[in-house]
Amino acid sequence: VQDVIMLADTDRRVLYMTPSFFRNSGWTPEDLAASDYRSRVHPDDLAAVESARTANLAGQDTTLQWRGKRRDGSYRWFE
Repeated sequence: VQDVIMLADTDRRVLYMTPSFFRNSGWTPEDLAASDYRSRVHPDDLAAVESARTANLAGQDTTLQWRGKRRDGSYRWFE
């Protein structure tokens, strides 16, 4: 499966990430534990990601396209 599925708590801690994320991004589970996810979001997309997160916490469904930073510094689009 190439889909990336993440489960995080309300404090932004990643509880689960599909193996495809690590294969496609180059990050390790230790990298995720050591940094805030916002450091891996393209700066131009951060406001939209945060807005979607707020909506999700309020019980709303969202669909969002955003760029995530790979370990090599390049970006990849996610939905």
